Amino acid sequence: MRANGGDINVKFSSTGLGALSVLDKDNNTVTVTGLRIQHAQVTVNTSTYTIDPKDIVIFVDYSSTGVSTLTLPTMATAGSHHYTIKDSGGNCATFNIIVQTPGDESTIDGSTTLALNVNYMSVNFVLRSSNNTWHAI
Repeated sequence: MRANGGDINVKFSSTGLGALSVLDKDNNTVTVTGLRIQHAQVTVNTSTYTIDPKDIVIFVDYSSTGVSTLTLPTMATAGSHHYTIKDSGGNCATFNIIVQTPGDESTIDGSTTLALNVNYMSVNFVLRSSNNTWHAI
């Protein structure tokens, strides 16, 4: 791809992480790394779902029919990302949405799980990598 007389090279790995290199007209290269391809939103209609590091907003419709368990990404794949989880099914007071960490590597505000249990509730999860903690905001 060319822009303003220089070359632009964009490469993404299968994990969605990538780098952008721009070669200007004088052959100087500027590279920006850590770019992330993201899904704007995803809808969950199953009892279990592992959050993709590229997800941003996760709508959970399954709460209208049963308990749903969502697993946060590992620290290695999540980076410093955040996720919003929403009870779009409107019934998590009856059928909770359980958000859990991927094993023992991290916690959610000191626990390994957090339950969404108020109908139409939403929670933002932000990773603080300096202490391996997800914060529910």
